Amino acid sequence: MDRITKSYMNDFCNSHGVDGEEYLKYEHFINYIIIDQYCYERFSIEDVNIGDNGTVGIDGFAILINGIFIDTKENLLDVLQSHKEPEAQVVFIQTKTSQKLDIKDIGNFGWAVTDFICEKPTINWSDKVLEKIELFGSLIENSSQLKDKPTCHLFFATTANKAENLLRESKKDSILADVINENVFQEQVEFEFLGASEVQKAYKKIGKKYKAKFNFPNKVVLPAVGEQIPKSYLGTIPAKTLVDIITDENDEIISEIFYDNVRDYQGGNKVNSEIALTLKSENKNMFFAMNNGITIISEEIHDSRDSVEIEGYQIINGCQTSNVIFENRGVLTDEVFVPIRLISTSDENVMSKIIRATNRQTEVKEQDLIAFTDFQKSLEDYYLSGDHPHKLYYERRAKQFNKSTIEKKRIVDKNIQIKAFTSYFYERPDMATRYFGTLFNQFEEKLFKKNHSYAAYYMVSYLLFTIDESIRKGFVASPYTQV
Repeated sequence: MDRITKSYMNDFCNSHGVDGEEYLKYEHFINYIIIDQYCYERFSIEDVNIGDNGTVGIDGFAILINGIFIDTKENLLDVLQSHKEPEAQVVFIQTKTSQKLDIKDIGNFGWAVTDFICEKPTINWSDKVLEKIELFGSLIENSSQLKDKPTCHLFFATTANKAENLLRESKKDSILADVINENVFQEQVEFEFLGASEVQKAYKKIGKKYKAKFNFPNKVVLPAVGEQIPKSYLGTIPAKTLVDIITDENDEIISEIFYDNVRDYQGGNKVNSEIALTLKSENKNMFFAMNNGITIISEEIHDSRDSVEIEGYQIINGCQTSNVIFENRGVLTDEVFVPIRLISTSDENVMSKIIRATNRQTEVKEQDLIAFTDFQKSLEDYYLSGDHPHKLYYERRAKQFNKSTIEKKRIVDKNIQIKAFTSYFYERPDMATRYFGTLFNQFEEKLFKKNHSYAAYYMVSYLLFTIDESIRKGFVASPYTQV
């Protein structure tokens, strides 16, 4: 392994509290940088790794639905019930520390994946893998609730430098044919080889602030509000420009910029279907007058006469419009314009008020707005106020600590917080495998109340952290993780 890749791996392991042999560290490292691309919130790297106990051919596996990591059947059914026509991704990962790309290893990976997804597996899988196979089977059994068949993504990572290889590509094509032949995924199955360079780029990309520069001549400058909102604009931009803002270099939508947009994309519902029809109709030049447009909050805005550059931006209202325009980007013309409100602020309180206000105008569940309540902000401050070696950090907004030097194992997100609190104080550990939304709906009237002690929330989180540490260090058997 080259020194740069090794330094990135060690940085990850130190941050996440990963110990063990180098091959195991590299497996966790690769699993993390791949799954983070698909998952909107924090996830357990232990739940991804299935490469222990001599598992053949596969080191990492994950199911994600609308960016939510699925780890149990109960979780799967809850998410399917809570989302209309969601989209599912299934990811398989194989990792090798060797600097050589062995065709036999690639073949074993394909053979293992094909056996994993078939109706009657023949490999003598470990109990942990059998649980994942059963979970995958539940996904397929309930696939009628999805917008379409799941997409499948295969990754084979090494420490070698990636180079074209005809024999490797031939083996890849053969594996893709076998996977597609099972008829459980969409036909466009992805198979990507990651070398040292690709691994390094993927790790550096995690938590980075997105930038975009675009022409914005049709804008009105709005009054500044001191240091809270130093700049803001109202105007229109071409729909094609919006596509550039929300897509990456691979022409894929950037899910991260919708973190704080509290509604999932609703797919082909009535409103979205009407938006799509307008884009295709003779009235498309009136789109700006028929659509509410989008609101973008950006930490920084650098403007010139007819253009602006934004950095650290998020679309906090207009998720549906953005996604429909992206899906119909092939029919967009230069006469289609989108209303846009662009606001510069790095003030957390201001950001929270704007997000709550703009999303209250449409049907939004209270659980989606929970991160912006006064109790949540005070709870985060309480966690930060501690000054001792056993300090934890409360992450009320998804992945807000991703780029920090904080040990990731010390981060408690709202999902972990609710599970720990309800398990301890309401004696419902059986609910710990359920989806966050289901838990919140059941305990909404008993959580985050003004008269609640912040110390009680911290205490149960620290109790869970202590148990997890005991499992990580081998003092408690790993099967008890689910308990």
